[in-house]
Amino acid sequence: ASPLMVSFQDFASLRSEVLNMISSARKRTWLVSTYLTDGEVVSALYMARYRNLDVKVLLHPSKANAYMSRLSYLRNNRIDTFLMPKTFPLQSASALVVDDSLAVIDGSLDFLAPTRVYQITYADTAQRDQFLGAFEQTLSGATVAEAAPVPNVGKSNTQGRVYLPAP
Repeated sequence: ASPLMVSFQDFASLRSEVLNMISSARKRTWLVSTYLTDGEVVSALYMARYRNLDVKVLLHPSKANAYMSRLSYLRNNRIDTFLMPKTFPLQSASALVVDDSLAVIDGSLDFLAPTRVYQITYADTAQRDQFLGAFEQTLSGATVAEAAPVPNVGKSNTQGRVYLPAP
């Protein structure tokens, strides 16, 4: 049997499906994303952690501290967040493990992404097991993602100077 594939006409519809998946979790929610900017998704991850689920996030190293990344929120809320190694076998921009199922998402969880049709492919057992093995192996040697300090734009620093954003 071929994997089930579902299309979504915009990011809001994709987000809604991802939120439903995360909220349905009973034991774990593992997310891999090249770029994570969506506040509702990270809030759902926080709620999953609050419900004592196993919550882990892998982010692409080049985008972990990019503009609008939610890494600092994840770290501040004690959600285990790691940098995805170059060898991680992700065939798409994002993937979400909820309990014993794997959803492969063909886009980043970036609410600023251009409008387009998104697809989620629900993996079969063999694909899921291969992905889970790679995820667990990655965690054994993964680098913890650290949020870069945010510049003090518009705030006074210790010398009393105020920096204004460039025009």
